[in-house]
Amino acid sequence: MSGDHARVIMIIRHGEKPPEGDGAPHGITRDGLPDSQALVPFGWARAGALVGLFAPTVGSPRPPLVRPHTVYAARPVDGLHLRESETVSLVAAQLGVEVQMPCAVGQEDELAVLLRQEDGPVLVAWEHVRIPLLVRALGATTPPAPTTWPWDRFDMVFLLESVPGGGYSFTQVPELVLPGDRADPFP
Repeated sequence: MSGDHARVIMIIRHGEKPPEGDGAPHGITRDGLPDSQALVPFGWARAGALVGLFAPTVGSPRPPLVRPHTVYAARPVDGLHLRESETVSLVAAQLGVEVQMPCAVGQEDELAVLLRQEDGPVLVAWEHVRIPLLVRALGATTPPAPTTWPWDRFDMVFLLESVPGGGYSFTQVPELVLPGDRADPFP
């Protein structure tokens, strides 16, 4: 690859999480143990469905998505931000790669440097409030990316494709992998 940009960067939010407080549904680990910082069952369903979206057993991902070569997630710190790695763990397993977790939430500038050095397509799972900051740290996008990620949306892929001369083209790609997923883009 020429230049200093990964050709394609696909960014998703972690899967569904427990509601605030003690209400159901409750978070569970991959092993079925209760954990308030883990995905809820519907989030695990999303993690499984993402395998078919990004790493289908037969054929290629639905265009414009591509099969990632590398998978990144936020590094958990003090038991927080487990959901990001849980969300992409099954995709990584299908691809036969380890989830890379060199940066924690709040280190978007550092992660952007690493992503720009990648040689192939990359999938990143991150915390939704910080995703716009990660996109901004990567550089200019055309059209401009949303500056916020809606709190109630777990169903969108931010697709950045490097363009000659620098920067990225930006597209919102609806996941459409689970009941209730929406096709409408973020404002």
